[in-house]
Amino acid sequence: MAKITTIVVSIAIIAGLTATMLVPRLTNPPPPPFLLNKTTILTDNNYQAGYPLNLTEGERIDVKISGNGQPIDFRITDNQSSTLIEKVGDTFYDVPWLAPADGTYTFYVSAYAGDITATVIVTKT
Repeated sequence: MAKITTIVVSIAIIAGLTATMLVPRLTNPPPPPFLLNKTTILTDNNYQAGYPLNLTEGERIDVKISGNGQPIDFRITDNQSSTLIEKVGDTFYDVPWLAPADGTYTFYVSAYAGDITATVIVTKT
């Protein structure tokens, strides 16, 4: 009888500790890690900004680009400056993407009219 009581109490303690540690993580998961979080003002003289980021093959990311209500363009280029993704004329982009190979990729935002605040956020998914 003492063995059964000890086992039941041990299981209850383990279950209690697990619930105490796990429930907060399940209800409020930690935010995804930011790989890049940049905001810049695009002007007539500085109409484009590029941000390099090293990624590994198969790395899944989510790219969010905002022109804060103003139209902007967005593109991703690889090491050889080849355009891999290009989006034009929207105020916001949410692009899931998978890095095709190890390397440095540059995330560009640009605008045709000046004084636009552009934000680039890249998170690992």
